[in-house]
Amino acid sequence: MVQSDRSGIMFTVNPVTGDTDDIVIEAILGLGEAAVSGKVAPDMYILDKTSLDIRQKEVSHQEQQLIRAGQPVHGHEANSWVAIPATEAVAQKLEDDQIRTLAELDVLIEDTAAGRRTSNGRSSRVSFTSSRPVQLPPPGPDCDTASPDAHVD
Repeated sequence: MVQSDRSGIMFTVNPVTGDTDDIVIEAILGLGEAAVSGKVAPDMYILDKTSLDIRQKEVSHQEQQLIRAGQPVHGHEANSWVAIPATEAVAQKLEDDQIRTLAELDVLIEDTAAGRRTSNGRSSRVSFTSSRPVQLPPPGPDCDTASPDAHVD
């Protein structure tokens, strides 16, 4: 595992509504493990896939971040929680231009992979660590749209 300033996940379809016109980006400071474990709530940015206009921002208060703290010990990563300064804790994790750049890359990945995707990444520089088909829940009574290439296990 490598240290990352910011980590996140991107969807080329809204994973909650199934809206294929949305790109959803979630981001935190530090290692992505903190968001995956549920210990840190990510910022969420929703963009229009065609115009790349940011439609919605939900900025989360993040008091601490997980960082890589050294060499693995007995086969386990050595990670540590560190406090985030108060001014950064309430700030948007990604600048608007970074959000749009990531969205452009997400559309390119979707076009190249020929299907709606979820991509994971990290940043010191931008790195994508994985990309896979989006799995959406089956449509319920309040949702009449579903991704034609999505499946549920």
